[in-house]
Amino acid sequence: MRDISQKPRLLRSAVATARLVSDAATVATLRQNGDPLIVARTAAIQAAKNTSHLIPYRHSAPIEFATVDFDLDDAAVDIRVELKAIHRTGVEVEALAAASLAALTLYDLLEPVASGSMLIEAVTLARSKRGTSQAKPLAGFPIRAGILVLSDSVASGAKGDASGAAIRKRLEECGVAIERQEAVADEADRIAPVLHAWCDELHLDLIVTTGGTGLGPRDVTPEVIAGLIERRLPGVEEAMRAYGQERVPTAMLSRSVAGQRGGTVLIALPGSPGAVSESLNAIMPALLHAVPVTRGEGHQGHGYAKPPAA
Repeated sequence: MRDISQKPRLLRSAVATARLVSDAATVATLRQNGDPLIVARTAAIQAAKNTSHLIPYRHSAPIEFATVDFDLDDAAVDIRVELKAIHRTGVEVEALAAASLAALTLYDLLEPVASGSMLIEAVTLARSKRGTSQAKPLAGFPIRAGILVLSDSVASGAKGDASGAAIRKRLEECGVAIERQEAVADEADRIAPVLHAWCDELHLDLIVTTGGTGLGPRDVTPEVIAGLIERRLPGVEEAMRAYGQERVPTAMLSRSVAGQRGGTVLIALPGSPGAVSESLNAIMPALLHAVPVTRGEGHQGHGYAKPPAA
């Protein structure tokens, strides 16, 4: 089975349709006695819940909403299935299985009374929502970023920069331009000037730091960033810790912070490469969405219009 353990649980939905072509007399019989529709609806819901039992490599989806509707034409039955689940993968296959089983059930129940032949056709995925798998900046809103590695050993050259490299790789995959990347020692008087310059002089859109968020005597990153930011982003902090807590018990000890200074979004990630990857998994692509919102561009693509020009 494909490893989906690093994917976040998000609201996923799908709509699938199918069509059972018959004849006018058979459909008329179905109009008079709707019991086959009741059975077909039950079969569809059961199929959605048990798709992983039918398809060997399919992950089990916790279906949290299901509706099955029928539209009787002159000589056909149109089937529509809608599913929702808070899950790590989409529910498209489950919706297709449900629509197929509804059609098969009607075929089985109507065959003894059908006046002519029947045909199942057009089993189709009509709509799906897969969450946030495509983490890309909004079109027309390039993102300029800086990566600051906070580590005595990395700054001195005694240790390689695995965490900074992991952040760079992930951001570049998302189309973010990395304009600055540095490593400094875990000292407030060295960290603060760099962040001040990147925010107030370079006006970077995004700054991601790694390291210094633990309980050690030299872990000062949260205090430095707290002194810089003008508005806290508690939801980002909560998302990172909650995501990490499902995987590593000590994630609750992380003091990662997030906030905004002017037009710059600052995110402090833990120091280990694994924790960096998990934290980014938790907050992407909302992190990319935050940048145009910070610029006053509105929630484009999220149900809100861009504010009118002054």
